[in-house]
Amino acid sequence: MISNVGSQVIRNTHQENEAKTASKASLAVDKQGDTSKIEQLKDSIANGEYQLDLKALAKKIGEEIL
Repeated sequence: MISNVGSQVIRNTHQENEAKTASKASLAVDKQGDTSKIEQLKDSIANGEYQLDLKALAKKIGEEIL
């Protein structure tokens, strides 16, 4: 049987882990919450205004390969 002290330690550890998980989840929501840039990209693509920087793209692909 787990003593009162042991069960308290387990409970505290569990609560700390839950707090960390909740904190990470809220950060993920914050990062996903701002969709304004995505909407701007969608609009510029739909209007034919989006310009792709082929040199920068080629450089990134080269860096990923090497």
